[in-house]
Amino acid sequence: MIQLADPAPSPVPDPAPGPYPRHTDLRTRTGSRDYAERMLLRAALLAPGDRELIDMVWGEGRSAESVACLLGVPVRRVRTRLRSLGDRMMSRRFVGVMRGRDAWPDRRRRVATLVVLEGETLRATSARLGITLHQVRTEMAIIEGLVR
Repeated sequence: MIQLADPAPSPVPDPAPGPYPRHTDLRTRTGSRDYAERMLLRAALLAPGDRELIDMVWGEGRSAESVACLLGVPVRRVRTRLRSLGDRMMSRRFVGVMRGRDAWPDRRRRVATLVVLEGETLRATSARLGITLHQVRTEMAIIEGLVR
């Protein structure tokens, strides 16, 4: 994992969140092009491994099978990970943090970046930032209120 010294600035403004095609078939990539563009734009905010996965499938047009073969993992794991990343990246919470975090205090911005954008657990975020788990939970409660 990369050390979080200073979170990257938000990318170019993104179209409004959702609805996105729940019927997107990762095997045939028959979902809308708009969905793929959103995925690629928002992938810049993900952890490096997740960003590479999104880029391989939605940017380079590789199949889940070829990515699984390349990574040496089961195809089902790749598809499940892509689905969970898609759900997270298209959520209101992700979009709210993506748009609002630059105006937030440093600690809140770092917690939001790690937990919401990069998908870290609360406990891992606490250890990484050197703050208590209670402080992380408090910041997340505030973040939840801000992105509603």
